[in-house]
Amino acid sequence: MGAIKEGEILLIEAKGEDKGGYTSAEMNFQMGLGQLMSRMKDKDAKYGLAFPLTSDFIKVLQKYSGSFAFERLGIYLIPIERGGNCRMISLHEVIEFLKDLTDVTGENEEGGFGRY
Repeated sequence: MGAIKEGEILLIEAKGEDKGGYTSAEMNFQMGLGQLMSRMKDKDAKYGLAFPLTSDFIKVLQKYSGSFAFERLGIYLIPIERGGNCRMISLHEVIEFLKDLTDVTGENEEGGFGRY
């Protein structure tokens, strides 16, 4: 999906969760990255990967802790909480976001994870 606001282009690949558990979440996340990278044709656009912030996707993201790949590739992360809240994690915040996920053990009272 895509959006244009004030001359900025944002292209988002969205992935969901199915009943396949962690293995399926890992495959969906990696497929989403590949699909997004194959569509990176506009140097001025921003690119993001949206995904549900569930325990399976958190486990997948924890594998990327310490990785600078998202910043280097210019891929924003867009976690979506159960209640529908989401935010775009900037390129400079991704490493900290991934680091914070390594400490997540469960949902907080608001139905989200960690401070996100």
